[in-house]
Amino acid sequence: MGSLGNYVLVLTVLLSLLMGFNATAGTSNKRDVDATVIATAQDLDTARNHDVTVDQWDEVACQIVWATASHTDATMTVQASVDGTNFETISGTAYTLGAAAGNHVWQVSVEALAELRFAYAKGSNTTGTYVLTCRKEVPKGSEN
Repeated sequence: MGSLGNYVLVLTVLLSLLMGFNATAGTSNKRDVDATVIATAQDLDTARNHDVTVDQWDEVACQIVWATASHTDATMTVQASVDGTNFETISGTAYTLGAAAGNHVWQVSVEALAELRFAYAKGSNTTGTYVLTCRKEVPKGSEN
């Protein structure tokens, strides 16, 4: 590469460093954090709650993936709490696991919340398992 090419390359690198260049610059003031498995290999035959602390998060997307359900009447509902103790169901979040296998995603804005609860009701299931995974979005510069 000639001296002009080297000069352009160095200038590009310097400008990128000064401007905090990244592939999504200008699209959001938030950053994604890797997905976290909340519950793994949970039996579909047992009702349970999964509480997720979200007080440092802005948004969260959670996905349930299930397999080999013996019945199709189990439900998962998302509940919210501002104090971490008292929970209220978020309108429109109840989801029926209406097939032997499948998945569903919820996306929730959680800026003012302390915790989310994923409440699983087993219905008539006697077999099968599920995994619950969440991916959070936090303000850039946040450690959580």
